[in-house]
Amino acid sequence: MNKSSPIPNYKLKDILLVITYPLTILFIPTLLLTTQINILWIIGFINLIISLIFTISDDFMENNILWDTGIIFYKDKIRIVILALILWCLIIILPSSDTLEFLMALAFALYIIGMISFMIITNLLLSRFWKPYQEGLSLYDRCDFTKSKAAFKSLLEKNPEDRMAWCALTLPLSRLKEYEKLEYARKKALQGKIKTWPLIKKLQMSYFYSILANSWENLREYDQAQEYADKALEFNDMYPLPLNIKGYLLLKQEKLEEGAAYINKAFKLHVSRKDTQLNKACLLSKEGNHKRSHQILDYVLTHDPKYPYVYLRKGELLLDEGKLEEAKVYLNKFKMICPVR
Repeated sequence: MNKSSPIPNYKLKDILLVITYPLTILFIPTLLLTTQINILWIIGFINLIISLIFTISDDFMENNILWDTGIIFYKDKIRIVILALILWCLIIILPSSDTLEFLMALAFALYIIGMISFMIITNLLLSRFWKPYQEGLSLYDRCDFTKSKAAFKSLLEKNPEDRMAWCALTLPLSRLKEYEKLEYARKKALQGKIKTWPLIKKLQMSYFYSILANSWENLREYDQAQEYADKALEFNDMYPLPLNIKGYLLLKQEKLEEGAAYINKAFKLHVSRKDTQLNKACLLSKEGNHKRSHQILDYVLTHDPKYPYVYLRKGELLLDEGKLEEAKVYLNKFKMICPVR
C-alpha cells in the first residue's frame, strides 16, 4: 500500500498555536523549580494558560500539525498535565501574594483541585460499577458474541434481577439474531429499577439506554434506536456513547449536518475513545476528507490492531476511493475476526 503523501503545507495559524507546547516544555524547569516569581516564571505561566485555552478550543481539533503528528489523540492527557502544572504554579504564588491575589489564586487552585478530583472519583466509581460487565462487553467488542452472551448469562445466574446485565445481554443476542431471547431480555431490562449511585446516576442511565439503542441499531431498526438514543441523551448529553449512536443514526439517514454536530461533539470531548474515532473517520469520509479519515483509522490500527471494526471502516473507505484490491484485504480481515454481523 502506498503510504507516500505530499509535503504538508501548514498555515501560520497552525504553527503559532502549536508552538505553545514546546514553549511549555522549555519553561517546565523554571515553573517547577523556581520558588520566587520572576519574569521567566510569569512568561511560562502565561504560556501555560494560553496552552490550556488552545487545548480546549475548537482550533485544537482543526490543527493540521496535531493531526499529522498524531498529537490530537492525546488531547485529554495534555489537558490534565497542563492543569497539574497550573496548580503547581498557583501553589507557588500563594505564599508571596497580597490578599486579593491570594484569594484569586486560592479560588483558581481549589477549582482545579475540585475538577481533577471529580474526574478521578467519577472514573473510579464507573470502573467499579462496570467491572462485573467488563468481560462480556470486551468480548462483544471483539466480535466473540457467543462468549459475550455466556458472560452476561453467568451474571444473571447469580442475580436474575440485574437489569443492567439483561440490558447488556441484548447486545450479543442482537448480533446472534436470537430474536425471542432478545425480546425477553429487553423486557427484563425495562422492568423495575436499576441500582444506581448518586454521583454517577445520570451516566449509568445514559449508558443503559445507549446499550438498548445499540441493540436496535444492530438490527437496523433505526427509529427504535433513535428513540433510545434520545432517552440516553436526556440523562447526559456529554457522554460519548449516546452522542456517537445518535450521530451515526443521522448519518445513516443522510442527515450529514445534524449527524456531524453529534459526532464532532463526541470527538472533541472524548477523542481517545475508539468508537468515537471510528465515527469521526466515517464522518470525514462522507465529507470527502479521506486524508484525515485514513489518519484516524491508521492510528487505531497501530494502537489496537485486534479491534475488528477498524478493518471494516478502513475497507469501506478504500472502496469509496475505488481501491478495490486494498479494500478486500481489510474487509476479509474483518470477516475473519467477525464472521457474525
